[in-house]
Amino acid sequence: MKPERTDTDITNEYKVEQPLCAGSFAQVFSARCKKTGEWRALKETRLETVDTDKKKAWLSAELAITRRVHHPNIVTLYEVVHVPAKKRLYLVFEKMDSDLFEFMRSLRKGGKWLAESEVAHIAHALLSSVAYLHSHDIVHRDIKPENILISKNGQEVKLTDFGIAKVAANECTPFGSRSYMAPEIISGVMSGVDPSQTPLVIMTKNEVKGLDQWSCGIVIYFMLSSSLPPSEIKGRSKEQLQGIVDDKGWEEKLFPERKWHGISGKAKDLVRGLLVFDNKRRLTADQALKSDFISSKVDLKGGVQGNADDGDDFKKEDLEAAIKEYYDTAAKAFGDES
Repeated sequence: MKPERTDTDITNEYKVEQPLCAGSFAQVFSARCKKTGEWRALKETRLETVDTDKKKAWLSAELAITRRVHHPNIVTLYEVVHVPAKKRLYLVFEKMDSDLFEFMRSLRKGGKWLAESEVAHIAHALLSSVAYLHSHDIVHRDIKPENILISKNGQEVKLTDFGIAKVAANECTPFGSRSYMAPEIISGVMSGVDPSQTPLVIMTKNEVKGLDQWSCGIVIYFMLSSSLPPSEIKGRSKEQLQGIVDDKGWEEKLFPERKWHGISGKAKDLVRGLLVFDNKRRLTADQALKSDFISSKVDLKGGVQGNADDGDDFKKEDLEAAIKEYYDTAAKAFGDES
């Protein structure tokens, strides 16, 4: 498990430079470790902004999950640093070159596109990380190109940002990035209600995992066509969605010729298998990894790699206990003085 420590100032160990990105209550900075000279990505959380039970629950889960997961396709966390005097919390990650969205945009600027072999490589890495998480009953809930980090040559691919990840249970609050959100959960977000206040959607644990699978399908669709699926699938009831599928024109809408010309049938089959409106019939990560599209283009001799830190397994019960401990010890974890 990755270490935690307390310091008086993050600059004692790191030279903090330009910001890389910002979220609702966290910001990521580029930084150089003074001891090793290696570059890191510092995720800084201003603890005064973690001011609701929901935000505290999210941060507790993020801390517990990121300290335990260990997989070649999940960004490495090196340490967690508390700076109580400044009410700051830092998660120190390895620094990657770019995210998938920027990587694809830079390719398009140069008049290039991802080849199917490159898409298969990235999809394999993504699905491997998700299969690993799901094997530990962890759901990411915010899979999108911006949360998939990639090296300049495209060979290293790593999932990041566990800010709203959770242990899978028999319910799920509607939350995530709308364009990548599964149809069975998106209606709660599109209702205009604050997602943090929306009621729980009751579903099985496996159906909750299926939300990640839909998001993976959208990411793969995006990589293959540089576009998102048609808007007809957003905010519809299950009955309406089935009507769309039964429409003979749906195949042309899902794979328009101008965007999908020359893309193989195997690639389309994988997308179809992940973008299934019936959650129970949607491909799991393990099943998607065995698809013809992946197996024909990626060497799968090693199987799905990755295990718990230092080869030790961790159980769902242990993870849930750790999350509760973070939440219950708010004075330490969130900088509260009460």
